[in-house]
Amino acid sequence: MPRKSLKTLALTVAGPSVEVLDTPPLAELLGNLYEHMPSGVCCSRIIFRGNEPVDRLYLYTNPAYRTQTGLDNLVGRLVSDVRPNGEADRDLLERLARVASTGESDVFEYLDRSTGQWFSVSVYSPVAGHVVKVVDNITERKRLESERENYRQVLERKVEGQVQDLRESEERFRGLFESLPIGIIVQASNGEIIDVNMAACNILRITMDEFAGMPGLESAWNPVHEDGSPFPAEEHPAMVAIATGKPQQGILMGVGEAGDRTWISISSQPLYRPGHPIPYAALSSFLDVTSRVRDNQFINILNSHYLDILASSTETAVIGTDLNGIVTLFNPGAQKMLGYSANEVLGHVAPEEVLPPAPEIAPAIELGQKPGTPLDGIYPSRTAVPQKDNFQRELIYLRKDGSKVRATVCITAVRASRGEVTGYFAVIQNICDRQSS
Repeated sequence: MPRKSLKTLALTVAGPSVEVLDTPPLAELLGNLYEHMPSGVCCSRIIFRGNEPVDRLYLYTNPAYRTQTGLDNLVGRLVSDVRPNGEADRDLLERLARVASTGESDVFEYLDRSTGQWFSVSVYSPVAGHVVKVVDNITERKRLESERENYRQVLERKVEGQVQDLRESEERFRGLFESLPIGIIVQASNGEIIDVNMAACNILRITMDEFAGMPGLESAWNPVHEDGSPFPAEEHPAMVAIATGKPQQGILMGVGEAGDRTWISISSQPLYRPGHPIPYAALSSFLDVTSRVRDNQFINILNSHYLDILASSTETAVIGTDLNGIVTLFNPGAQKMLGYSANEVLGHVAPEEVLPPAPEIAPAIELGQKPGTPLDGIYPSRTAVPQKDNFQRELIYLRKDGSKVRATVCITAVRASRGEVTGYFAVIQNICDRQSS
């Protein structure tokens, strides 16, 4: 079947009433197309010397090309004439020459170094030795890409710096964490130990490997309160801090068997993740206070024995006071000898109306005081004791009922560890029966 002409096809579609014009030449159509394209079009012939490309001859440029490149009056001129310094980019000439020689199309991006503008370039060869360039100015796009790339690099450097700072901070923290003489344990909300330092291992006498994954201070460690009662896991400071969100301070705990128990003072701080109101873990720090606890226990035992001795000394009066004369000790012997109850005397200065002086010793000439100075009946030696550390003498006391009792009194200064006087002790013995015998 013979092919229909364009005119026949036009009549078939539009009908015979439509006037059909002759088809314009293809060159004219292409010329009009190039003239109105938004992309720049440039047709040129490559000038070879042998096989070496040396120049280009402009054959055609459309308005968009002239606008985008800023070059005009190019047709019929060599690139070397338009650009006296020759082709702005030797690589571009060689690339165009390769398309003109092989007929293979090429697409690439090109920087015109003379103007600093970027172009997207598509090249094909309609006739051997000739090339058609279709170009678009992409300088703005490249600028934005460059800015984005620069910004990306700045962000990367910033992030890298922050990561380095964080790494250094973690290293400093880890160094501090490991070098502290205070035991530190981090426990998750389920009680599992997730971090521990060497001091904690030394204090609790357990290795780092044994700590790994341990669900808290296990019952096998027999944790106890100061009074020896069991210390339930839910009452451990870390668990209380996690459950309540409140720090726990100075909680005393004993771990281990009674004969070889380690005592620790624990403080626990709840740890929160940003934006989460519930703690995810707790950091506990603790000190080994075993020596202090044992010293306190020993002191308590001594105090208990001491108080037992004082309570059983019903025939000897023992009275203690601080530097201001406030009575701090009034044993049963003193109550029996002088007739006052402890409640009447403790916490008070022993004034004359409570323990009046005996008239026989009121002058107290030998005690280093001025003649005629009244005595309080219990501590007439306050000025003399600091000179000799103790004072002993026979004195006459008045009981609460007004009767008299002759006694020997020995008053001793009580000194602190640095030697300063903190108070006085008086030991009083009734000698009435001795004299009557």
